[in-house]
Amino acid sequence: ESADAALVLIVPAAAGVLVGSLGAGPVLGIATAFLFAAAIVALRVRLRPSAAVDIPDDDGDPGVADVLSRWARFGKDAAEGWTVLRRTPVLWLLTMGSVAANVGMALFAPVEAVWILTDLRLGPEFLGVQITAGAVGALAASSLAGRAIDRLGERRCILLGSVGCAVAVGLHLLAYADRAHAGPWLLAGAALWGFMVLLGNITQAAVTARACPEGTLGRVTAMRRTLTRGSVPLATLAGGALGATLGVGWALAGWQVLAVVSLAAVVPAARWVDAGRDDVD
Repeated sequence: ESADAALVLIVPAAAGVLVGSLGAGPVLGIATAFLFAAAIVALRVRLRPSAAVDIPDDDGDPGVADVLSRWARFGKDAAEGWTVLRRTPVLWLLTMGSVAANVGMALFAPVEAVWILTDLRLGPEFLGVQITAGAVGALAASSLAGRAIDRLGERRCILLGSVGCAVAVGLHLLAYADRAHAGPWLLAGAALWGFMVLLGNITQAAVTARACPEGTLGRVTAMRRTLTRGSVPLATLAGGALGATLGVGWALAGWQVLAVVSLAAVVPAARWVDAGRDDVD
């Protein structure tokens, strides 16, 4: 988490400066080159042969991987992850809360840059600074999350993260209402969102690891990510259409509503978290 936050801290600010000095075209070319480089690396990793290893089944006998096809095994793992997720209330509620939060963020994401550049006229450099503010918040959360969980407990950290995200969206609404001071509101909202999202994610990861039955963590985590991140592309398309037809305010309002829906899912989930871990030192 810290490495990702550090990269996100540096790259957007540099990109904003490059867009301002070189224009969008050259920066798009640089981004495309990096994308192709990443694809080449991923392809080489995928094609590298792996050592033959006998994978034991539930009874300890090797050879299951030879019997099941890759797709059949994938389907079996996905079904097991889904079953565990649905049968574990805390995991299901936290997952639905994350889905709502991601969909809300995706609704506003496609129109945010257009709004900042054309309506607010803050310039491309501001976009880099804004994303950097979010990265600073995430970097701070990655450094402080462990101590926060130890002192406040998992339950309070989960609730704090969800409440903080709703407040961060509210700061974006203030920027929409108070355009004369939109810049500071947006920077504060981005920093708070970055901090609270990462605090919630780290705490939820700890809860997920403890709530999963032995041997199912990987499958459950994969299913959670499929649901939480798989909802983003369609939500992004919907957000672009919503902003184009009804305006930026409606997309932003949708984000706020879904942030509250996310909080409504997280509150009952917090009741399932081990109360013994919530004792304040």
